[in-house]
Amino acid sequence: MKTLHTFSVALIAMAIAGNAAGKDAAQVLVTEASTKGAKRTYAVDFYSDGTAVGFQVDLSVPGLKKKDLDLSKCQNLSLGDSATTGGCSFTEGVVRFVGVNTDLRALPQGWHNLGTFGVANLPKGGVVKTKILATNAEGRAVDIGFEFAAEK
Repeated sequence: MKTLHTFSVALIAMAIAGNAAGKDAAQVLVTEASTKGAKRTYAVDFYSDGTAVGFQVDLSVPGLKKKDLDLSKCQNLSLGDSATTGGCSFTEGVVRFVGVNTDLRALPQGWHNLGTFGVANLPKGGVVKTKILATNAEGRAVDIGFEFAAEK
């Protein structure tokens, strides 16, 4: 039942974020993909209106220890273009997703899954947005929105 509920929350969040994405050149959506006991898995999605060339998404998890984090599902980012590269990393309590098209072509319009990360023993305060950046081919920042649909 929890999985169905989480899936429903994710669908509703995608619909909300889809509407919000119309205002922004880029959008980030974080949803709770699954929960098993003390372990939680979060999915991170990025929307581009076709102008963003690169992005950085920082999600802070204050108090998180590296031993309690699973980044195996987001190490090699693939956005369907051989010139687009990126992945995720963890340092000093921040899970960071980065991606860039090395040919300076815009990322395809639409939603792109950046992967998931798992957290065992989620610290009090949970996952919070700390910084999100997206740039166009000229290196200028594009407007970006954020939606955190994960349950707290």
